[in-house]
Amino acid sequence: MQFSLFLKDLDLYGLFALIAIASSLFIAYIIMFVLSFVLMNRFKAKIKKQSEKVNIIIYQKFEVLTALSEILDTYIKPESRLKHLTKNEIRNYISLSPSSFSEAYLISNQLASSAQKIYVDNEFNGKKASIDLLFESLYDLDNKYYESIQTYNSYVIGYNYWRNLLFTRWIKNLFKIKKIEPIN
Repeated sequence: MQFSLFLKDLDLYGLFALIAIASSLFIAYIIMFVLSFVLMNRFKAKIKKQSEKVNIIIYQKFEVLTALSEILDTYIKPESRLKHLTKNEIRNYISLSPSSFSEAYLISNQLASSAQKIYVDNEFNGKKASIDLLFESLYDLDNKYYESIQTYNSYVIGYNYWRNLLFTRWIKNLFKIKKIEPIN
């Protein structure tokens, strides 16, 4: 009789142990789920902030190129895109999407290259110092752009890591939370 009571107690202890293990796993899963969403939101906020920073850098580069085109105006060919770079045109670069950063940066580099060629091919006696200062500004903006893009891409990697976390990916797919692409 005592032996059968022992088995009943053992079954009860096993059931309690099973419930405790299952509830611990469930709580751990909920914590992981909440943690992944919290970290995704933090990375998304950082990505947005970094995107705005890159936007500002690109816009500043176009402002410097506009100032440079005004100084080099008499030496620029009429059909050159640098000749038509005005304050109104650079307003197109105020708010770009991250997918447009590379294209806008490529355009700004082409314009800077054209300005550099004009500067090398011609004499600028009284304006040399101001032109050199503008080219130095372009160089500094290029460095800031590369640093900002690297930071942006590292935030994207962090976001995508937490989005693709193995045990919670299916829920994020259910809510149609999309992956963010890095900038090349």
